[in-house]
Amino acid sequence: MAIAAAGQSTPAVNLRRGDYRLFGMKPTPKTPPQDIAVGVIRSEGRFLVRLRPAGAPLEGLWEFPGGKVEAEESPEDALRREVREETGIGFREAILLHREEHAYPSFSVLLHFFLCLDPVGSPGTEAATRWVTIDELEALDMPPANRRVVAILREQFGG
Repeated sequence: MAIAAAGQSTPAVNLRRGDYRLFGMKPTPKTPPQDIAVGVIRSEGRFLVRLRPAGAPLEGLWEFPGGKVEAEESPEDALRREVREETGIGFREAILLHREEHAYPSFSVLLHFFLCLDPVGSPGTEAATRWVTIDELEALDMPPANRRVVAILREQFGG
């Protein structure tokens, strides 16, 4: 299509929704975010965190335990399964604390952060897992979404 000179009109272009051909673009379908259940486990004024392993995305950062929600699984069911698998800890009750979508270059996640009450069991002596105070949480290198949850915890529990 040519651009009209001053004083000339251009033919109207009737674009239909999704008609990208004029611009040489192809629509890229957005894949839905992967649901991730995250446990903010609190006991005796401390919170359980774990170090992301070498070779994993965001390796070397501290995070709250959790993982992917599988098909036909609720976020709370996934939370219980993932926390037990990663830490050996169970809990009596979980309350949704925060939900946040986060986009990475090639995928996105919808994080469901649950406050886990009355933990049962022990994470053992694994060096990559530890109990920390709110002050210590604030000093750890964490992914951005975990960092926002720390701010919520500070607001709720003080220091």
